[in-house]
Amino acid sequence: MNCPYCNNEMKGGHIFTRKEALVWLPLGEEMSAFQYLSGFSISRNAVELGETHYTFGSKAPALFCLDCKKIIIDV
Repeated sequence: MNCPYCNNEMKGGHIFTRKEALVWLPLGEEMSAFQYLSGFSISRNAVELGETHYTFGSKAPALFCLDCKKIIIDV
């Protein structure tokens, strides 16, 4: 796929976490320490990215542009 910002070819890959869920939160919203550490009580406004396995972590497929340093993730 070509980058929508600079039109150069993007490189496929994944974004990983170790044991926690990988989530997007709206600006101004934070997770409490309990939510972050438990991984089971995520904000209702959060969008979980990729698949979460609570032993091995999260894995989200992503495209990376080496030229303009943008990442695209499908939700």
